Amino acid sequence: EIGWCDWSSDVCSSDLGVMQVMWRIHNGLLVANGIEATPGQNPLADPETAIDAGCLLLSRYIKACGSVQAAMERYYGGRSSSYRSKVNGNITKIMNHRMRTSEL
Repeated sequence: EIGWCDWSSDVCSSDLGVMQVMWRIHNGLLVANGIEATPGQNPLADPETAIDAGCLLLSRYIKACGSVQAAMERYYGGRSSSYRSKVNGNITKIMNHRMRTSEL
């Protein structure tokens, strides 16, 4: 986890959780979708909750941007060919693993 949050006041310094979600920017959307913070607890410290939050944001960005690539750039915060290459490489690894394990 990068950064810190004062959960009693919703003040956060940076991105949180495995999906690096910016709570201070997205807390309204996250709370509206059932991802809530309680005083002293970071909901994004739970990997499943953090992945839910990241997927929620990415799905909205895909709809708004019209493509996965544009959505990833928005999620990342700008254009980055190295970030895009890293994500695409990980997607390829996941797809290859799925194909190999489905053959078993």
